[in-house]
Amino acid sequence: TSWNKGAERQFGFAAREMIGCHISKIYPVEEHYFLQHNVIEPLQEKGDYEVEVRPQKKSGEVFYAHLSLSMLHDESGMAKGMVGYSIDISKRKEAELLLKMRTDELAAANKELEGFSYSVSHDLRSPLRAIDGFSLALAEDYAALLDDTGKDYLRRVRSGAQRMGELIDDLLQLARVNRSDFVRERVNLSGIANEVIQSLRENSPERKVEVIIAPNLNAYADKGLSRILIDNLLNNAWKYSSLKEQAHIEFKKIKRGGETIFVVKDNGTGFDMKYANHLFGAFQRLHRKDEFSGTGIGLATVQRIINRHGGRIWAEAKVGEGATFYFTLAQG
Repeated sequence: TSWNKGAERQFGFAAREMIGCHISKIYPVEEHYFLQHNVIEPLQEKGDYEVEVRPQKKSGEVFYAHLSLSMLHDESGMAKGMVGYSIDISKRKEAELLLKMRTDELAAANKELEGFSYSVSHDLRSPLRAIDGFSLALAEDYAALLDDTGKDYLRRVRSGAQRMGELIDDLLQLARVNRSDFVRERVNLSGIANEVIQSLRENSPERKVEVIIAPNLNAYADKGLSRILIDNLLNNAWKYSSLKEQAHIEFKKIKRGGETIFVVKDNGTGFDMKYANHLFGAFQRLHRKDEFSGTGIGLATVQRIINRHGGRIWAEAKVGEGATFYFTLAQG
């Protein structure tokens, strides 16, 4: 009984083509059952109703629309029709479908990654252990038959196998960061830091390192991921300050613009800030392997942990004067 200009634009039918017709005219045949049982009947029952439908334009193009409908009644209360408006939501639905497709693809990729991680963890470790073990046996049992060059070759083989083992461990940890359960709770970062430093001192009792850890550094974060985060940052500070006769490491927090920022600072070798954009990439190293050990995955892991918490991380440094890492852990 009424068909305005907006309806003409949306459906392509002029008012003269629709007035007096049943509403099913703008729905493809396969949608008629849905129209009757999921649109008209609920509307009659409820009086007011909103629903998503798939109507059809005059051109035959089927699209997504959001209907908002109300029943009309005569003076005696009898239903005499309905009134409503239609909004074309095709772009939104296309975006939702694309998002679902991407989500399904991501779920499949994660499942594949889990299988890959299992394979890496189990299938690659066995031959690596064999390479390392038999190389050690060869070096020990046949040392008298090997010249210095042969012994050096074996040392390099063992070193390569052990380094591959470290890479596997670090890659698995990097993968687990994104897949692990995430539970926020109150975490004492000061306590974690003290445990990490105590372990570092036990492993390197000859080092003279002044460590200042501020008390009561608390955060609302995932405890397991927080431990990995602090362990990586303090291990880096410990490692890159190893050439200093009197190393200094500090872990504290500052307030800036109402935001809590955690700070890990050392007086070690530092780095050139022009390379700072490479810091958090996997396998990115700013120092030669013969200077400092490592796989170049630690800071990539740190950044992923920070990202999962909705925080930020950045660094400032000077060559020969140390580095300072700043990070936030957004509350949520």
